[in-house]
Amino acid sequence: MKLGLIAEQELYIALSLQNNLPFGKPDPELVSTSVTRALPAALSRKWKVLPFRISAGELHVAGSNLPGEECKATSAASVPSNYAFTLSPPTEYEELAQQYLD
Repeated sequence: MKLGLIAEQELYIALSLQNNLPFGKPDPELVSTSVTRALPAALSRKWKVLPFRISAGELHVAGSNLPGEECKATSAASVPSNYAFTLSPPTEYEELAQQYLD
């Protein structure tokens, strides 16, 4: 990316395909504002993940990094332990964070 040979979007599409993950920013109608607050905003920003929906016992999370063990352990007390992760490029995550965390 630094050399300009591949765009951020292209890299993250390839990573989502490689890891069999959904790609992109969630559709606004799928985002529950109350669920976006399942994690404190500071932690969502630190881990670059945004919870956006709970469905069938799964917490749907969008982000540019997979939730790590610290994230899962911290959120386990208040949200479901099963995650459905959507890979979003950093610029799309930042758009979500500005919209829902600010």
